[in-house]
Amino acid sequence: MTPDLPNSPTSGASRIHSDAAQAAIGAADVERSPQPAKPTRSLKPWVFGSFALAGVSAVLSVLALLFAAGVLAPLGDTTDIERQVRSYLLANPEVIVESVNSMDARQQAAEENELTAVLAQRHDEVFNDPGSPVGANPRGEAILVEFFDYNCPYCRSATPILDKLQSQVRSDSTWSG
Repeated sequence: MTPDLPNSPTSGASRIHSDAAQAAIGAADVERSPQPAKPTRSLKPWVFGSFALAGVSAVLSVLALLFAAGVLAPLGDTTDIERQVRSYLLANPEVIVESVNSMDARQQAAEENELTAVLAQRHDEVFNDPGSPVGANPRGEAILVEFFDYNCPYCRSATPILDKLQSQVRSDSTWSG
């Protein structure tokens, strides 16, 4: 920086500008609030963690003492449990049958719920399809929908039963068709 000469044309102006700049910087320093101190980490998680670790170690120590004293059976030795279960099942075989029946009932209920949901979802396709053939009174009180597979032996064995039912409906109704 060059020193200001008293007779130079810029000497007074630059001094005024530099004095004003110094005053502005000083004022800005005064107006600045001190930065907040960085938050210190709390010791609470460390204290909690140490107590939790101490609790876990105490529980494991008690379990080790119980295993050593023979109060708790070792986890690897399952022969005694297997022997007890086997003898119970041999003495009470109806438990197995009851369990299988219960499982079958649950599966059947789940299948029925699924079929009911699908039928409700596709109600119009099944019951109101104008392209489906009608074998009896189309305005009858009951609707029988037959799902038929030509390769299915059960479907073929049901055909005479359904034909007999259809002939009974035709003879009982006033529909002529």
